Amino acid sequence: MKKVKVLLAAVLAGALLFALTACGGATGALSSFVRAIKKGDFEKASEYVVGHPNLDNPQSESGEMYQYIFEKAAGSFSYKVEEKTEDSEGKTTTVKISYSGYSGMELTASYMLAIGTGSEATKSTVNDLMKDMEKKEGTMTVILVQNDEGEWLVEAVSAVALSAAIFG
Repeated sequence: MKKVKVLLAAVLAGALLFALTACGGATGALSSFVRAIKKGDFEKASEYVVGHPNLDNPQSESGEMYQYIFEKAAGSFSYKVEEKTEDSEGKTTTVKISYSGYSGMELTASYMLAIGTGSEATKSTVNDLMKDMEKKEGTMTVILVQNDEGEWLVEAVSAVALSAAIFG
């Protein structure tokens, strides 16, 4: 009897886990991908991309200050789903988003100019520069596809474009 209860509990737990991962659908996969990228967890982010490519941290070799700049830029990124369209078979979803966040590239250029003209190479300098910056805003379309197992994954080209928008 105890084995039956354990087996039943395992089956129910598996069904619940499947239901919870399926609930988010395409926009849930999109949120999970963005959350992983913003945290710098590129291994986790690749789990939400078609083909699960090896995503490398673009700033892993750049040094502490540049890592800090890109963490600040990624942390400022936010988006809103404006429109969601599914194909007739329900296997592809196109999601139009609007987004905003600080540009990591602009912040890097401002930082390099600032330290080149005598400012200290510190996190405080980065934070001061951000106070004077405006967030970049835009819209983009992200395509997600459903694989044979029913998981929603971000199309690779969309994942690259979205990553570029996040790190800017």
